[in-house]
Amino acid sequence: MAGYLSGAWLTAAAVVPLLGLPVGFVALSLLVLALVIQPARPRLVFSSPPGWPVPPPGWIPPPGWTPDPTWPPAPADWNFYVDAPATDEAAAASH
Repeated sequence: MAGYLSGAWLTAAAVVPLLGLPVGFVALSLLVLALVIQPARPRLVFSSPPGWPVPPPGWIPPPGWTPDPTWPPAPADWNFYVDAPATDEAAAASH
């Protein structure tokens, strides 16, 4: 992103005098543009280990939550948060 911004700043420095726009306006516009065009980050969802009940969609353990002691222990290398599965709407929007 740094390369994009430096190129954008150089372009803005050359174009601003031609457009008659305030430099602050252009700088703010470039910052907003850089924030908006960042690639989408995958959403993480809770993944219950084998032998645990499957939580409702979107459930996140609240602070201080502990699993039921009757549930089996999670495997040592278990990832409790995984990328959310792609939805049909998200897949259609990316094409």
